[in-house]
Amino acid sequence: MNISNVIIFLTSFEIFFYTWLSIFLLLLIILIFLIIKYYRIKKKIKNKIVKEKEESNQFNKTKDFDEIIKIFEENFKQGNLSKAIIDSYSKLRNVITNHFSIFVNEYFTEKEAVMEIYSKHPSLIAYSSIIYNIYLIYEKARFGEKGITSEECSSYYSYLKELINFLKRKYGTV
Repeated sequence: MNISNVIIFLTSFEIFFYTWLSIFLLLLIILIFLIIKYYRIKKKIKNKIVKEKEESNQFNKTKDFDEIIKIFEENFKQGNLSKAIIDSYSKLRNVITNHFSIFVNEYFTEKEAVMEIYSKHPSLIAYSSIIYNIYLIYEKARFGEKGITSEECSSYYSYLKELINFLKRKYGTV
């Protein structure tokens, strides 16, 4: 083997090597760029989904809060004061326990359940007297023999609206 053949072979090998190395590096750079772009798009889509889900939850929360008032008003217009209070209270309790993920044991009395509800969530403690007043009027509507007076019904409605407005301001949109 002569030296000129070796030099030509090494030169051609270097050209071949550097050509493929350049191609490989270019492809590697393109691949890294595409991976970065993929993760950016994926993050954007995820953020969009999370935002839409939060907006949907906000709408559903506000809708649930409005439904409580609607239940009361519909029964009140029909003259069913006790039913207005009982039905709206039941809906209020369900919405609050679901919204705050509060588990109330089945063996609790309603009074114990009410205390459990507002003791489990710090933001409800400030409204504990309103919640308790709502409960007292509910208890009279449910178990009282005399029935509910229009003053008690008005008090219940004002307590209910105040609590609902607080919940909507804090956890939904008014």
